[in-house]
Amino acid sequence: DLIRLGLYNLENFNDADNDVVETHTIKQKYVHPKFEVETLKYDYAIFVLDRDSKLQPVGMNTYDQIPVSDEKLWVMGWGTQSYGGRYSTLPRGGFVNYMDPNVCVPRFPKQTILEPTMMCAHS
Repeated sequence: DLIRLGLYNLENFNDADNDVVETHTIKQKYVHPKFEVETLKYDYAIFVLDRDSKLQPVGMNTYDQIPVSDEKLWVMGWGTQSYGGRYSTLPRGGFVNYMDPNVCVPRFPKQTILEPTMMCAHS
């Protein structure tokens, strides 16, 4: 299996002219044991690559406290901008306000399926 690091435009997978993109062979793959293809729950994995990358890794949150209600959080990714909307081809980011699950779930009982890996937020 191959992986392309640094590729961010989902419309252009063959971006060979981009000197930021690196192609690596995946030596080992560790998929989360609870990963579900249908729902994308637990959609993360660890890949062991054939060599070191020159690219800087994405920073992960190391803050070990749960946010408080209305605390501003920075989110980013290729998701939708609205419920049921189309996925973006370029990564987007923005601030959202954290919403405590004890407030979120009762407020949206029919729409809210809050998994242990999810947070409620509003803007």
